[in-house]
Amino acid sequence: MEILTGIAAAKQALDIARGMRSLEQSFDQATMKSKLVDLIDALSDAKLALIDAKETLAERDRELSILKANFEISGALVKADGEYEYFTGENGKPLGFPVCPSCRLEGSMIQLKQDGASFDAKCPKCKSKFTPVTCYLGPQDTDVTLTGKEKRVADEKYKRGLEGLARLNSGARLIR
Repeated sequence: MEILTGIAAAKQALDIARGMRSLEQSFDQATMKSKLVDLIDALSDAKLALIDAKETLAERDRELSILKANFEISGALVKADGEYEYFTGENGKPLGFPVCPSCRLEGSMIQLKQDGASFDAKCPKCKSKFTPVTCYLGPQDTDVTLTGKEKRVADEKYKRGLEGLARLNSGARLIR
């Protein structure tokens, strides 16, 4: 829209300039100054409209580059538990928390962050909460998911507790 306004203002300025060229000498100085003021106003309008158009085009270029980057990234996403989309690790498997589905619909690629329990997540941008969500660990970890790791650690702790109780109970029998 700004471009059309700028073109219209430039056309008006050209028309005024052509009119000034054809002025006869009989016009007085006041008429000439009036036409000159009209010309300067029309040129100013054209300049402002073209500056607005340039800013609008620059903003659109920024948005386009973000959309292109997000499109390239979306090709590397993989669907996993809960139909969430995840970034992929070196092995092509899901890694970390999924991409926020709400922000994804708006064209952003924001990865969810843990929000309390290992299966609760929250988007840092739109603040939407999701549960249950699976967080996939990297290939260097023996556990595949964060929840699995927490379960394994809890099971090991429980097993050690039972073994400790068994040792205490076996010692109590010896004392009797």
